[in-house]
Amino acid sequence: MISERFRYLAVVAWCGAACKFLGSGEPQFPGTRAQGIVTGLVSDSAGHRVADAAMCTTTVVDGSGTPTVVVSYGTTDNAGTYVVPVNLSFKADVRASLAVAATPSLGSGLAPAYQSGLSVLISSTFPPGETTHVNLVAPVGVPFDGRFCVHGP
Repeated sequence: MISERFRYLAVVAWCGAACKFLGSGEPQFPGTRAQGIVTGLVSDSAGHRVADAAMCTTTVVDGSGTPTVVVSYGTTDNAGTYVVPVNLSFKADVRASLAVAATPSLGSGLAPAYQSGLSVLISSTFPPGETTHVNLVAPVGVPFDGRFCVHGP
């Protein structure tokens, strides 16, 4: 069994490679004016990594007094790790509320997992000065047919 410290180091190393790619001084996607980065690991209750889980991040950004909901998607790799950029088409330097959800594949026997009440730094300076790390544990249960997204306290 892989130790928790090794898992953390693996995610940090993987995130470091992703941030290096993102760290070119340019946004990852054309038209992006501000970006936040959410990374982490999805595992089951036994500590096994969950590959190919559909990831969904939901943020609420208050831009000029008007709340904007931003939903971003990604997928875990074979090691159960993910990187999901939160891209905005307008300039912003804010800390936004964040919820992260993972939907394991239908054949996994795992139910979706999520964590809310989080925050992410979204910045017009690339790459953002901070990465939000969120690890999720998917419980044994009824699989969800689709992509589970949620936001709230």
